[in-house]
Amino acid sequence: MEQFKAVISVLWILLLNRNEECSAEEVVLLNSKESQAELGWTSYPSNGWEEISGVDEKYKPIRTYQVCNVMEPSQNNWLQTGWIWRQGGQRIFIELQFTLRDCNSIPGVSGSCKETFNLLYAESDWDLGRVTREDRYSKIDTIAADESFTQGDLGERKMKLNTEVREIGHLNRKGFHLAFQDVGACVALVSVRVYYKRCLSTVQNLAVFPDTVAEAAFSTLVEVRGSCVNNSEVDTDSPPRMHCSAEGEWLVPIGKCSCSAGYEEGHSSCEALLYSSASLHSLCRKSCRLPFLASLHMPGDESQWWEAPLGHSALLKDSLALFKRIYTAGSPARLHFTYGLTSADGWGGRYVLVLGQEDGEWIGADYLWLPLTRAAVAWQP
Repeated sequence: MEQFKAVISVLWILLLNRNEECSAEEVVLLNSKESQAELGWTSYPSNGWEEISGVDEKYKPIRTYQVCNVMEPSQNNWLQTGWIWRQGGQRIFIELQFTLRDCNSIPGVSGSCKETFNLLYAESDWDLGRVTREDRYSKIDTIAADESFTQGDLGERKMKLNTEVREIGHLNRKGFHLAFQDVGACVALVSVRVYYKRCLSTVQNLAVFPDTVAEAAFSTLVEVRGSCVNNSEVDTDSPPRMHCSAEGEWLVPIGKCSCSAGYEEGHSSCEALLYSSASLHSLCRKSCRLPFLASLHMPGDESQWWEAPLGHSALLKDSLALFKRIYTAGSPARLHFTYGLTSADGWGGRYVLVLGQEDGEWIGADYLWLPLTRAAVAWQP
């Protein structure tokens, strides 16, 4: 008996290098390889599963469980994990890494040696403690090895590590326990990793989609509405939506957001356009959806009249404050422009223009802070 336990005890030092890629959408609830202290799981009866320590392929300490009571018939050895909080996960994945001895390589165990073990779970809202009640548990599956090792593999220092993934869904309680039932195998449970999948927060078509937990049903897609990034607007005819699959992948993007006037699309964002006064003329004709301000005219005193196309430095100079807000068709807001002004006679002041639309027609009010207090604006479309 002890020689078989000694054989299985050295297996952890022969672990094959495992690709430790853990995709970002996997939310890990339990990873036995990350435990630095004893796992302290419940083993019943006491001569069944045994916790041992070792190192993995990176010489990091790990805790494993083993059992090898193959010489005695009618084995029923249980190992119960601690309580696992599911954190809202709907579809729980259990990844097992284990080694299993080929019964044919063990003499004198015909009929009593098995090459499988059972994986079970019990839902609960709290820790069930260290008392193992078999009737609480539901079977997930019988676990078999794709490859089993022999005495010859040990002599050649060959390791045959098996990885199996099972899942449970439609959980209703806050958490659960896992259990491993041995019925007469020579097995080492190298690691247990429990996780659920989610679609990670992402930006698509200028819309932000939050972290979303995948549903339990494999064919179910969760529709998620996106929120437009700053300085962008939703397309009312086709608001942004995506679907989170059961595998934690975003699928079927629909709709989009568009940058507001005065902003341009950058890397998943809308960035302000920066213009000099000389380029304001072309900006307003192409992007601002404004009429073209052709000249400034102060009625009532024809001697105080001059032509000044928008963008001309004599009118705007370098003190142009750009837009406080960009007008967008359909918005009830008004536009406010503030310009530094210098006349040919050396007058200085500030010119404020307010524009908007009512019933599809342009309206405007403007104020010239010079000796004259009221001005009118003449424009052409």
